[in-house]
Amino acid sequence: MPLADRKMMRTITTTEDLAAFCTAAKSQPYVTIDTEFLRERTYWSKLCLIQMALPGKTGDAVLVDPILGEDMSMEPLYDLFRHKATVKVFHAARQDLEIFFVEGNVFPDPLFDTQIAAMVCGFGEQVGYETLVKKIAKENLDKTSRFTDWSRRPLSDAQQEYALADVTHLRVIYEWLAAQLANAVATLAGRGGVGIIGRLRQGFGLDDLDVQTGADGGATVRAGKYLSENVYTEVEVDDRGESQINLNLDVTDSVTIRGSTGTTGDTGLGVYFEKDY
Repeated sequence: MPLADRKMMRTITTTEDLAAFCTAAKSQPYVTIDTEFLRERTYWSKLCLIQMALPGKTGDAVLVDPILGEDMSMEPLYDLFRHKATVKVFHAARQDLEIFFVEGNVFPDPLFDTQIAAMVCGFGEQVGYETLVKKIAKENLDKTSRFTDWSRRPLSDAQQEYALADVTHLRVIYEWLAAQLANAVATLAGRGGVGIIGRLRQGFGLDDLDVQTGADGGATVRAGKYLSENVYTEVEVDDRGESQINLNLDVTDSVTIRGSTGTTGDTGLGVYFEKDY
């Protein structure tokens, strides 16, 4: 982290400062949150640190230290959790939620878990934060402080930077995933409108044209057109320049012959039957 950014690191240890930050967060559409805790020697997790960040590349990002601020009340944070106009963003929130429920008998509402959202967007089950940082935020995490004893004080600059990275990169991840989900919902609901892709499809006289993003962040363009009433062909090209041509021949209403060939040398041919139940 650059020296200028290190000077901006701020640790909250008083109720007044926590209340001021949470009040600012209530005016924002979302706030990213993470916790550091100790569980090896206790039945319930011991809360050691809370990290929070407001939207924007330079949005305020803070550490809330309940160990240094042993007299600090968490009620301003719990009040933010109950504030429905601000989305509370976590990654793999289960243990964080357990801590806040045990400590304050409260659940953040509304809640957005980027691990669950990433699964819906094709990144696989239980995808790690580091993977999303690499694939979506295009950054690398410094893992040197991963096995820190978060109950010990003082925290070094490296430890503080590591903790803050858990919420600063989360802003980019949340915004990307939220946009993907919103676009999917709009498309399924028929509210997506014509848009740029639709205008290109109409301009080129195509029956189908779309751009898809895979779990690895790569893009594929697919263009298709009916050559006749029962013959449909499409071309797929990915960002590596590899392409595939597909041809569908509708023999009857329920029987289709499909063939494909690609630049990788793969070919396929099959007969498909459709049955109404």
